[in-house]
Amino acid sequence: LLDAGQIAAGKFKTVLAPVNLYELVNNVFGIFDFKARAKDVSLIKTIDQRLSEEIGTDPARLSQILINLVSNALKYSQKRGTITVRIEPNVLNSKKIDFYVEDTGLGIRGEDQKELIKDWGRIERCEDSKLNPNSIGLGLSICNKLANQLNVEGAQEGIKIDSVFGKGTKIKFSVENKKFESLKTEAARRLSVQGFHLEKRLSENYSPSFEEKRSIEAQQKKPDYTSGIELKKIKKVWRIE
Repeated sequence: LLDAGQIAAGKFKTVLAPVNLYELVNNVFGIFDFKARAKDVSLIKTIDQRLSEEIGTDPARLSQILINLVSNALKYSQKRGTITVRIEPNVLNSKKIDFYVEDTGLGIRGEDQKELIKDWGRIERCEDSKLNPNSIGLGLSICNKLANQLNVEGAQEGIKIDSVFGKGTKIKFSVENKKFESLKTEAARRLSVQGFHLEKRLSENYSPSFEEKRSIEAQQKKPDYTSGIELKKIKKVWRIE
């Protein structure tokens, strides 16, 4: 509800960071591993080798979309089914990456597909109510809005549903890979919190002055608002030693 309200009010903001695609999908699958095993459903990831291991987007929002889509797919999957997360470069725009969540579950009737991405839209049929009785009809609507926010500005493309009732569902959405100057700026900002000076650190003969050493020591004594893991990722992406 909070996400829906922020988006409606125009207050929604994305937080840009490096995202490891393999780790992201593994973390999402880890959430559903127990339930998938209980239903004998296979979780499969396919990431195109042409893609860089890390991209630039909002990791929390991308995870939120994938968690919701995989959760829905699992609810409507039958025993010995499959759920596949497939990630590929967009053939028309090199900055876009296409995400697919495909399942071999019950599928969605054609007349119901557009209703699912509307606010409060849900299917009231008997079989759906039994499988997902607590749905309030905001999950896919929020996913649609979040996907719009992560896509290339002005694209106006959220999630797209392609389903055959009784055979399964494929949901597609795209995000913009912002691993460009904006991420360098973010890397510099985060490193400065640790008392590093990015431009000077990159120079071969840099030796900090006495005042700079004291500044670094003072910064190191302050609470660490940037996790070591995130800092390590930033250094790896931009080859900062």
